[in-house]
Amino acid sequence: MVGHERLFLDVEQDGEIRPGELFTVQPRFYVPGVGGFRHSDTVVVTDDTETLTDYPRDLEWLIV
Repeated sequence: MVGHERLFLDVEQDGEIRPGELFTVQPRFYVPGVGGFRHSDTVVVTDDTETLTDYPRDLEWLIV
């Protein structure tokens, strides 16, 4: 695996997601003048799709 943010996937794009492909899902939340954060999950596409990120999703764990 090389690079970061080289490819981009959007709901309006044509194409196919195939088993064996690996993605990161990076939702972001920002409050102007206050700050924000991005959380990242690594997902491998299988018949059921598997999230590889093993990290708590509680807000207290996401605050740095």
